[in-house]
Amino acid sequence: MSTLQEIKGITCFAPPLSPGKIGAYRALAEGCGNRRCKQEMLALIKMVEVSRETPESSIPAINHPIGVLPSTGRVPQVIPLEQQEIDRIQDLVPTGDDCDLISSVFKQLEDTETKNAAYHLLWFARELSQNREPITQDKL
Repeated sequence: MSTLQEIKGITCFAPPLSPGKIGAYRALAEGCGNRRCKQEMLALIKMVEVSRETPESSIPAINHPIGVLPSTGRVPQVIPLEQQEIDRIQDLVPTGDDCDLISSVFKQLEDTETKNAAYHLLWFARELSQNREPITQDKL
């Protein structure tokens, strides 16, 4: 997974999750020998799939608090989720604290490909836990 390192710290904008990539991540999760990691990855995959079942939010975008990205000269836009969508996916989206716990579970993974997949999924959970559409690299 690629990241953008910016002056104000590390700002990550993950690549989009295509259906093919989700399928590959599911296969990695299914083959994972760590039962807890497998369980968390499969739950995050379900979260991503369910969150994609609704159209994009109609709430106007706001500027991301990171400000201007030196690499693009633009300010990323945050698109808040509509309340109906928040309510619909809330049982699948881990809280910020839960994301931290899941991250500690993923740290146990030894296979680099599986670990990268797990953290890519977790990034989407962190974005959704902030009640916003995930900002992916293709939207910068």
